[in-house]
Amino acid sequence: MPRFEWYRITDIPVKPLTDGEDTVVTLSKTAGKKICLIRHKGKVFAMNARCPHSGGPLNEGIVNTHDQIVCPWHRFAFDLDTGNSESGGYFVETYETKIENRGLWVKLKKGFFT
Repeated sequence: MPRFEWYRITDIPVKPLTDGEDTVVTLSKTAGKKICLIRHKGKVFAMNARCPHSGGPLNEGIVNTHDQIVCPWHRFAFDLDTGNSESGGYFVETYETKIENRGLWVKLKKGFFT
């Protein structure tokens, strides 16, 4: 069973993210891992920054009225909570978030950066 760790995101301030705005954050430049952060309806969601269909940049997508991020390349839509898509059985990995101690934290598998 994988173990998880909380990683503090210090690259961006939490307050300037407004509803409907998304941003991508590189958590580790050496490992090249990127996570898309989206604030929507007062909550911050975290998911893999690449669409599993063709690798499109989800951080350049839009959030639709069904609480899904829509990939800008082929319009695959992924639920912000679960990462599930109604199109073709694709899903994007999502990560738990919390705001604590003046920072945004993301829960990732231990060794995520190695």
